[in-house]
Amino acid sequence: MKLDFIVLLAIFGIVLCFVTAGVLLTFNKNKKSPQRILAAYFFVVGCGLIVAAMIFSNSIIYYPHFFRTALIFAYLYPPLAYLYVRQNINKKSFRAADWLNFLPGLFYIIDFFPFFILPAKEKIPIIDFYLSNQNNLMAHGEGWISAPWFHLLFRNIISLFYCVLSVRLLLGLRKVKQKSFFLENAKTIQWLWIFVILQFLFFSPSIVLVLVDKMQYSFTVIVLPLMVMSCVTCVILF
Repeated sequence: MKLDFIVLLAIFGIVLCFVTAGVLLTFNKNKKSPQRILAAYFFVVGCGLIVAAMIFSNSIIYYPHFFRTALIFAYLYPPLAYLYVRQNINKKSFRAADWLNFLPGLFYIIDFFPFFILPAKEKIPIIDFYLSNQNNLMAHGEGWISAPWFHLLFRNIISLFYCVLSVRLLLGLRKVKQKSFFLENAKTIQWLWIFVILQFLFFSPSIVLVLVDKMQYSFTVIVLPLMVMSCVTCVILF
């Protein structure tokens, strides 16, 4: 097990995310509060960082059943971020139809279900191969439905889609709200813009790699910005 700066950064991000989620839940008892969605967002990001830290430290070999679970969380946090922004703006509580936003994550679970139920002794050689050949780590070629690299592309599309939806909500405020609203809610609106911009910075490096056809370098380029931006988001929020 190796312990380097990236692993330490991941651990720092994990602690910050879970502490932030705990604080948000503790001080917001109202079930309709958008802060509860934000708490779920930080919890999901923290879980994803745990798996990333395992891979960076090579300790994933001792916990093989966590391998390939990080993308489950990667599919969850973009819609959670959007729903948090929407609930702050529209004051609409979570609806039954909102569960549809998590269908991409469900699709990934179904796609990788045969791999997830493999015994540990069959997963370990696969993990060993990827730890030795990390250029193919993000190919996610173990799915029984999707082709290799599909989920990297699809995850970027999903992230960009929800980021655009969030920006549209914020821009739409100027059409329906009076100037007094912006004066009274200046800090909240400023925070929401910062939050959305940080979401974009999470996945934009990965999109660049796809555009220049350098997807083999995607693991570090995807995870490192997530670590940094999750820490920055927590610190700004506090």
